[in-house]
Amino acid sequence: MTTVSRQPEGIPSGGQFAATTHSEPAVTLGLPAPTSTDGVPTDHQAAKDQFEARAQSAWATMVQEAHPEAAYAFAKVNYARSNSSARDVVIYDGQGEDVPVNREESSAFTDSFDPFWNIDQHATPETDAIFVKDSGVFSLASIHDRWNEVSSSPEPSNDPFSHLTGMDKARAQVGYAQQINAEAVSAYVGDLSAKLLAINPEFGRLYVNRTTDVEQGTTFTLDRVEDIHGNVGDVDVTGLADEAFQDNYLDPHVDYDEGSDELYINLDPNN
Repeated sequence: MTTVSRQPEGIPSGGQFAATTHSEPAVTLGLPAPTSTDGVPTDHQAAKDQFEARAQSAWATMVQEAHPEAAYAFAKVNYARSNSSARDVVIYDGQGEDVPVNREESSAFTDSFDPFWNIDQHATPETDAIFVKDSGVFSLASIHDRWNEVSSSPEPSNDPFSHLTGMDKARAQVGYAQQINAEAVSAYVGDLSAKLLAINPEFGRLYVNRTTDVEQGTTFTLDRVEDIHGNVGDVDVTGLADEAFQDNYLDPHVDYDEGSDELYINLDPNN
């Protein structure tokens, strides 16, 4: 099974902070502790939210510059095993009527829509009778409001490594990046387990496939889930995959079954 990598060719997994082999002695430094519940520090999350809000606002502005009457939108997203993309974007006016969009505009709106945006926070209320036909309609005004909110917030400026320079700072940044990635993946695995056990408390293993490539390193795809009796669960686990975490940081959470020669994540808290 081949996994599509988003890692640019020639750049190690992890970008500029990817760990590399070197002969200098290791430096042990106190690393700042994450402060949010999902394994991402609060200041990092604030920067991520601000970047996403700005990109969403730019997208909404593009739509409304082409169609000033546009007030809402609905994005049809294709969630694939190895990659996700928007397939189509539908535009509505303030009364919930379709806004006619030509082919060139439709392509521009679709191609520039990021399927990984947290668009749920802009969703119209389920009680809004205008959009009974589409449950995932979101408000362009809400997008602009979100951008106005976060853009007025101060830029995260706390640099935990400002007291360091040169290689000492680089090593500290590498270690911190590794720590954050490891903790984020642990949170991801915990979330996977919770979701699957909520469906069936007897689920025991989430089987995965591992691919190793010279350029992209180690990547994983989710295969299937089985209960403690070996029965395959009727669950589409591909929808639970997160591209950001399908890398070597997932490896410590993966076990090997010598009998079946397969890899799995243990979901059974009693085993």
